[in-house]
Amino acid sequence: MDAKNRKFFPEIDSTLCKSCGYCEMVCPQKMFRHSGKVNSQGYDYMMVSESGTCIGCLKCINICPDFVITIHENGSMQHG
Repeated sequence: MDAKNRKFFPEIDSTLCKSCGYCEMVCPQKMFRHSGKVNSQGYDYMMVSESGTCIGCLKCINICPDFVITIHENGSMQHG
């Protein structure tokens, strides 16, 4: 598959996210934001913003201390 037809879709496991915000800080496409909702651990977990377009740089996966981000690429996935 050529590079211009590749599409990436980030996903966050909201039940495990501790709201550090590192993903929001490193994402060049501004794909992440606080949800405004609290998970069972008491954290205002991060969520994927609908306004951005993931480029698959994997910076979010590499910086997430709790390994809660998965990047899906045209049906396959990369996990942190």
